[in-house]
Amino acid sequence: MNTTVSPLRESARTVQLSSFQPDELFFSITDDKGVIAHANSVFTRLSGYTFDEMKGQPHNIVRDPAMPRGAFRLIWDELQAGRPVASYVANLSSDDERYEVFAVMLPTENGHISMRVRPETGGMRDKIFEIFDRTREFEATVEGGARQQADAGAEFLRTELAAIGFADMGTLTRALLPREVAAMIESVDELEQTASRVPLEILPGKIRMLGRLLLNPLHSLERVEEVSRGLHEQVTSGKVRSAAIPALATIVKEATEAIAWGGADQAGLGKDLTEAAQEALERLGGAGMEFKRAVEAAVSLHEMVEALEQNIGIFALQNQMIGRFALELLGGEAAEPPGQSMRLLHHALDTHFQSMLDAIDAVNELAQSAPERFAAVLRHLDGLSRPLQAWGDLAAKALAAQGAEASPELVAKVQAVRGAVHEGFAPSPEILGYIDELKNVNVTVEDLPMRATIKFIGMVTAEIE
Repeated sequence: MNTTVSPLRESARTVQLSSFQPDELFFSITDDKGVIAHANSVFTRLSGYTFDEMKGQPHNIVRDPAMPRGAFRLIWDELQAGRPVASYVANLSSDDERYEVFAVMLPTENGHISMRVRPETGGMRDKIFEIFDRTREFEATVEGGARQQADAGAEFLRTELAAIGFADMGTLTRALLPREVAAMIESVDELEQTASRVPLEILPGKIRMLGRLLLNPLHSLERVEEVSRGLHEQVTSGKVRSAAIPALATIVKEATEAIAWGGADQAGLGKDLTEAAQEALERLGGAGMEFKRAVEAAVSLHEMVEALEQNIGIFALQNQMIGRFALELLGGEAAEPPGQSMRLLHHALDTHFQSMLDAIDAVNELAQSAPERFAAVLRHLDGLSRPLQAWGDLAAKALAAQGAEASPELVAKVQAVRGAVHEGFAPSPEILGYIDELKNVNVTVEDLPMRATIKFIGMVTAEIE
């Protein structure tokens, strides 16, 4: 095999690029060391190897040297932690032809399953490949062997991905997987209904129908994800005025103690200041508790939506892969008897179906309850200004009585509270807009036809050797 490195971003000009159709999903199963145990005919065709040649070989037999070692290090880190991971990947056939894929890799009990589809969202693929090129170029400057290059490349790649908004490979997976899967399903033509009564001949059409049924929740989640991400960023950014509530409570408590009991109360306002502080602290405590609950709801919703998008995307890929195996069987093209692989995929499909429905219900429920949690915050915030203003006026008067002897630190603290009162505590218009949108969230899935289809898939796969 030719090991000359051709940059990924220049594929069309520098290498022969193999292409394949949107419905030509391919698939492999490896052990926990990455040794190939199962594969389908699309993989063997594109790779240029027969199944017998591939079986027992490490999966990196198809590695394109343009792919940085650091990318595979990050992928393996996710798999070994028991998490699914997805990325754009360039592979190289035995004839030195590059083929680009969107790969989704899942840990299994005894190894890993990798499902690959044709990349559909080209803009993001190009951006990731440019980062891979920079990472590979950096790795070439690292002294030592492959391990040192992989370690250094992984760190370099983390920094590069973070610069475009992906904190880690998990974040990249959750962002890319649902959109690539939805684009793949939409690119595949629906099969005409067959008049056949043979279950295997009916199966591909059933698979396509199930895939189409998944488009509705995938697309409806796109906007929900945007809203949940925006709300999450707003309430956790530290820029939200309501987030300053705990800090204000600390200021009121410490400044009251310093003024009323620290010898700074020359105006004799200690008793009134203490009473005003008690009321202000009570109000701050209630508002702070409600704001904390609302933030927790926003964070949980964002995490649940991302997890659900990923769950549906993987579910859809497993479903489409069963359909690909069925077409290969019907066409006499199977690289190996696919019975075991189809049963593995159907088991995963059946197992995850109810958990997917439960996750949809949980997202809808939390989205519906989140606005009320923020409404509770607003009710508490409405009552903050008056007691804080009263406390600020008394504290300022007490410090004014001290004149030049007043502690600059105490003066700054009192000014901070009075400034917060002047700015107000209401959430930003952006937060209020996101909350209003959550009232209309309703992720739905047609579970009855999906349940029947999954049962039919199980019946057919049980009969395949």
